[in-house]
Amino acid sequence: MLSKVSNRFLAITILAIFVIALVGIISNKSLENSKLTSTEVQKNSSVPVSEQVSKTEGLKGYLQVMVVDSKTGLPVEGANVVFSNLDQLYTTGKDGKTQIIPMQIKVSESSKILSQPYEEVVIGVFKQGYADYILMGSKVRSTTQDKPQLKIIRIVKASTPTTAPVFAMEKYSADVAKEVMNKMKEKLNFLANTSQEVEEIEITE
Repeated sequence: MLSKVSNRFLAITILAIFVIALVGIISNKSLENSKLTSTEVQKNSSVPVSEQVSKTEGLKGYLQVMVVDSKTGLPVEGANVVFSNLDQLYTTGKDGKTQIIPMQIKVSESSKILSQPYEEVVIGVFKQGYADYILMGSKVRSTTQDKPQLKIIRIVKASTPTTAPVFAMEKYSADVAKEVMNKMKEKLNFLANTSQEVEEIEITE
């Protein structure tokens, strides 16, 4: 009977020692993590707040849309213009132009083709008596307010109230196309000059 009690006491003592050791290990790990976190905060705090904010902010582009009649070339007043990335309606004036519209441009760090970032949006133009017009892939580049990017959209008069809408895709400019071509050629030359190991796999039936 005495030996049974001694064995139980020994087992409980060993278990208690194990639990105390485990708690000590967990406490040390928590302390190390807290020290590491505080060190990282101190490193980040050494960077000025203005620089941290500037890294997260996108560039800004200023855009103005001018709507003209496709046949006469005259400005169209009262055309409604909407953008896929903005929750606001814009209307053209007597000169066929909207107001200057600011837009945020998201900088993609993963892009290795174009050096100049841009925001790609869809522009819709709606005017009674004209076919609905949708411009897809419209590229808004980084500009200043005093030199906004002007996009001229030519809308077609509707022959009937149910005239099919006009869909268009904006093309790259010649400069951008040339830049893309040069970057792709550089990549081609790099890949062509890089030695690649060929792995031979033997297939047995």
